[in-house]
Amino acid sequence: MSDELETGLRATLGHAAQGAPMLPSGLAAQLITRSRRRRTHARAVVAGLALAAVAVPVGLVAGDRPGGDVSTATAATTPPETAPRRQDLYELAMKDLTPLGDRLAVQDPGEGLAMLLWFARNEKGDTLFCTASQSRSGAGAYGCNEPDEESMPTVVGSTNLIAEKVLYYGLTKSEVTAVTTLVAGGDKIPGKVEHPAGTPWAIWTATIPRTTRIDAFEFTDAQGQVTERKKEYGRLSEEFTAEPVGPAATLPHDLVATLVKTPDETLIWRLDGNVIGQHLVRAKDLLTNMGGDRYPVSMQDRGAHWFGITESRTARVDMIAPDGTASTAATRPNPWNIDVRLFSGVHQRTKDIYAEGFELVGYDEAGTVLWRESQPAVTPLWR
Repeated sequence: MSDELETGLRATLGHAAQGAPMLPSGLAAQLITRSRRRRTHARAVVAGLALAAVAVPVGLVAGDRPGGDVSTATAATTPPETAPRRQDLYELAMKDLTPLGDRLAVQDPGEGLAMLLWFARNEKGDTLFCTASQSRSGAGAYGCNEPDEESMPTVVGSTNLIAEKVLYYGLTKSEVTAVTTLVAGGDKIPGKVEHPAGTPWAIWTATIPRTTRIDAFEFTDAQGQVTERKKEYGRLSEEFTAEPVGPAATLPHDLVATLVKTPDETLIWRLDGNVIGQHLVRAKDLLTNMGGDRYPVSMQDRGAHWFGITESRTARVDMIAPDGTASTAATRPNPWNIDVRLFSGVHQRTKDIYAEGFELVGYDEAGTVLWRESQPAVTPLWR
């Protein structure tokens, strides 16, 4: 995947998701990127009405990614009380394409949701490898590209590299029957090689703990003979490894926020030393959607932790469940003189908050309601 494409996808998805709650109807942002490897097509769709930024795969592998020339982000209008009908991502991806064999559904360990991998043929007769993924907050991405058979086995992509577990996936020829992840210290983690009916090549997957240092992916045939080792694997994008600017902000429930300025002003959130989220806070984008309108809050979550940024007049943020129960987070100023306040809370809900839906409510010091932001229950992005 080219550097331009990786940067473009990250920026397009991240900025679109930040703006999703209040975008004018029909507004879309389009980013054109050029792949150094081959002409391909990818689209990123902010299909939900999430308050949180989409979990972008922030460090995709250095291989043939189903992305390329055109990345398009679209966002919906202010969230209503009930979620509107949304377009099926698989149907969007398959416009003007013909299916080639069965789809393979795999678990994205970072989102706890299914991810689709499949093959298709375009009008020119080219064979394409396609993917569709979805986030808990309602966003999704899909793309197709033309695989290079001579380079197989290939490492095509990965899921979010800051999740506790990461799924790597790629393509291989039929003689390969097994894949193993070789990790530092000599350990081996077995993966899977699957060949859906009617497809031209096999698809391999490997789920690896985030903290595992990968040496290579090893491919073997039916006789157990090693056919190839690939040393391509995911890397965190530069904002997650950049040196912080100024002091760290320590928040309740063991969360720490730091500010980096590489490549843009971004808050990096950590729990127990591990990155769990980010917020773009450069002045021109601060709590502002792609239409130039401001919104009052941007929230993300990890497990029971929910955290984010809100406008500076907000003293408290409540997360209210459909049954009326609420969890509360007091806000606090930040040490970088950015015009937002930070918050961090813990909820007691046992089910996924996005699957059930919720409302965020902001209050001032006197307890007066300043704003309300509804998150409708998120439904799957394909059938």
